[in-house]
Amino acid sequence: MNAEILLRKGPIVKRWLVHLGSGELSPIKWSPMTVIETTLATGPRVSSPPNPPRLSEVAWFCVARLLKLVLPAANPDFERAYENVLRWWVDIDAAGVPQRELGFDASGKAIVAGPIGENRGFWTDSNMVFDIAKYKALSSDEFELAWSAFVASHPAIAGEDEPNKTANF
Repeated sequence: MNAEILLRKGPIVKRWLVHLGSGELSPIKWSPMTVIETTLATGPRVSSPPNPPRLSEVAWFCVARLLKLVLPAANPDFERAYENVLRWWVDIDAAGVPQRELGFDASGKAIVAGPIGENRGFWTDSNMVFDIAKYKALSSDEFELAWSAFVASHPAIAGEDEPNKTANF
């Protein structure tokens, strides 16, 4: 059985394959990370017209509320902030898979991040694969500065561990 470990140094990620039986490490490759900007999953929220709810809608609402009580939230610290995100910076690997994310509000302030602490992230907890050519590319240094500022301003959320669960080297 094998597992993959990610080691990050700035915008470069070193992937290692760990052979769980023997504990041996094998380098896989260096992967430069790319940061893109997107407005997907943002914008004005459309509210329903003020029609009285049907019985089936009330039942589904009750089921949804019950599930929220029983199941843990994927992003407990940011759940209510997602509706205010107007722009995303997404740190993606060479295959277009999201690794980290920052969401910004109308004033340009980062209000959500992931994965960090108990928050799995919006894009990083999805099966989304970004086509790098279709998005505006950003400087990875700019992302690192914004990420570091967000982590510094949210120490209770970030905790002691590396926010993206990778080790620095």
